[in-house]
Amino acid sequence: MERTRALTVYLIGPCLLYAAAFVIVLTQFSDVVATSTLRMSHTIFAAVIAVILLVKRDELSADR
Repeated sequence: MERTRALTVYLIGPCLLYAAAFVIVLTQFSDVVATSTLRMSHTIFAAVIAVILLVKRDELSADR
């Protein structure tokens, strides 16, 4: 897979989906969501992105 496509599929797409879900949750359910829940979801998302970066580093590197 070429680098720009890999960036879109593995990083940009998931970040945009997470951002959209984050905005929807905060606008629709702001009274239900606690700070600890937001921190936990950010931590889990960061861990998922870190795993993607580790696993797909060859496709995402600029060396090719």
